[in-house]
Amino acid sequence: HGTYEQYRDDKANLFANLNLFGVVNGDDKAASLFASKTEKPVYSFIKDKTSSKDIFAENYLMTDIKSDAKGEDFALEVINQSDIKKLENFRIDLPGTFNVYNSTAAAIVVSKLLNITLEDLKPALKALTPVKGRMTVVDEGQDFEVIVDYAHTPSSFETIFPPLRKRCQGKMIAVFGSGGERDLTKRPLQGQIAAQYCDTVILADEDPRGEHPEELLKMIAVGAEKEGKELNKDLFIIPPRPQAIAKAFSMAQKGDIVLLLGKSHENSIIYKDFVMPYDEIKEARKQLNLLNKGK
Repeated sequence: HGTYEQYRDDKANLFANLNLFGVVNGDDKAASLFASKTEKPVYSFIKDKTSSKDIFAENYLMTDIKSDAKGEDFALEVINQSDIKKLENFRIDLPGTFNVYNSTAAAIVVSKLLNITLEDLKPALKALTPVKGRMTVVDEGQDFEVIVDYAHTPSSFETIFPPLRKRCQGKMIAVFGSGGERDLTKRPLQGQIAAQYCDTVILADEDPRGEHPEELLKMIAVGAEKEGKELNKDLFIIPPRPQAIAKAFSMAQKGDIVLLLGKSHENSIIYKDFVMPYDEIKEARKQLNLLNKGK
């Protein structure tokens, strides 16, 4: 799309051509624009009670969100012009508050298309299974959490870090990098946001492509250093990703959360002169088993 404005306008065009109804994230600053493009009903799902609700046919306020290592519990307040009805005891076995947004959006669509209630959909929501590499929990019997996710932008970092920080009983350790020959401006922002929420930041190869791996990671480190992280103390640059993961696991203690971000479902790491086969989840399992054997 090139720019946010072009991306927003292209999505607005979808609403201009609606046949049935629209569903929007009411907390998105572009939600009112989308709704204004159609005469069809537009339903919103919101977490922020201050979001504008009067322009939507119906609003679904997500409340009482409680996160754990395996998923989310939440309630929904269905708000229309004449009534407010609270629906409780929803559960999804998908970790991450963003999955409450996604699941609620999907449930609204299905309920309207099939003319059934959201409560009818509780068993279906509970039966949802995670997509590989999206908040995937890796458990080899260790006493700390390991989560693999595709987050690789500042906005995705701002989505996943806060709810994890809120429920983390120990420290948070993040392993990530940034794609080479791509957006340079996001790199220090990635470092800064990670440093705000994580106790330790470990920078590792993602897909350096034609760039020098260590120099690329130093650009991310600048943002982490702005937040007070100190190199080789709570900020590490370890380009070989398996070594970076091993370092993170060696530092983790009971109750900690280790996040492996950016590679997710991808099956390689791209360097200037070669492509290295790579599977983040398999590598995580391998390093955890090596750690367990060493204890």
